[in-house]
Amino acid sequence: MGKITIKGNYSELMKKALNNTEVKKCIVCDGIEGTIIDSHTVPQFILRNISLTHEYKSSYQFELPDVENEKLGIKKSGIFRLICGTCDTELFKTYETEKNYSIPCKEQRILAEIALKNALKKQYDLLLTLNLLEPGIEKHKEVKKVFDYYVSILYANDNEIQRIWDILESGLEDYKIIYKKYLNYKTPVAAQGHFPYARGFEETYKPNECVIPWMNIAVLPFSNKTLVVLFTRNDNTIYEGWIKKFGEISENEKLDVINDMIFTELEDYFIDKDLMADDLLSLRLNDKTSMKEFFNRQIQINNYLEETYKIQ
Repeated sequence: MGKITIKGNYSELMKKALNNTEVKKCIVCDGIEGTIIDSHTVPQFILRNISLTHEYKSSYQFELPDVENEKLGIKKSGIFRLICGTCDTELFKTYETEKNYSIPCKEQRILAEIALKNALKKQYDLLLTLNLLEPGIEKHKEVKKVFDYYVSILYANDNEIQRIWDILESGLEDYKIIYKKYLNYKTPVAAQGHFPYARGFEETYKPNECVIPWMNIAVLPFSNKTLVVLFTRNDNTIYEGWIKKFGEISENEKLDVINDMIFTELEDYFIDKDLMADDLLSLRLNDKTSMKEFFNRQIQINNYLEETYKIQ
């Protein structure tokens, strides 16, 4: 019998989970417009700006280096498979067209498209996670608790997708910008995602099947500048006190907070595979780290949004 490796077991489980996560028809058009494609969280034209070789590292390469491939090609960076090519093009054509960012009246549409992309990727990741966990439910009570927790988030995220869809259909301006700035340099990191920002709010809300106050981030390096935007829906009043305090801190401190969010809250951040980023090794989960230690660890990450780390 050949040697059974951790990576081998993980790869087999992941392959089965991916197969179980595969949808047969586009969730938008029900398969009328075409077949499912690989959609990218961060647009490919953005990813190309941060790597000459178009090879990247993401959260998986830093947090799970023993089981994940050491790099990702552009075609496999931040993908999800839920919609067809026609719907992908139509739904995200505003925010995936660079010239639209200079047109003020398109701002809310761009934010809604980013939010929808974030929510769809989250849904795909949640479905994948549930398929990974499902085989262990009957044998391990703790796995069942984690599974139920992710199911509750799945329902809440599904509700968020419907809300965003309604916003796009109605054309309402429903997003509150917490921070938006064009940095006059290109950052080495590109990122997108949404998450419930729990720091300081642990006793205020708990995920349920009704609603989660999602926070959205997009860091989009263009050819000679970078858009950094942090936003949420107007009705997410839970963050009002935090937003006020955030507005009172310095510009560098704001970027530091957003940088921290990227590396502790998001899965879809990308840097060039050759970038020296030894500090990100602190994100690593290994077999000597308990889950409690992992989630409670103190992480010191360089602020890759600062001009110090700009790339040409």
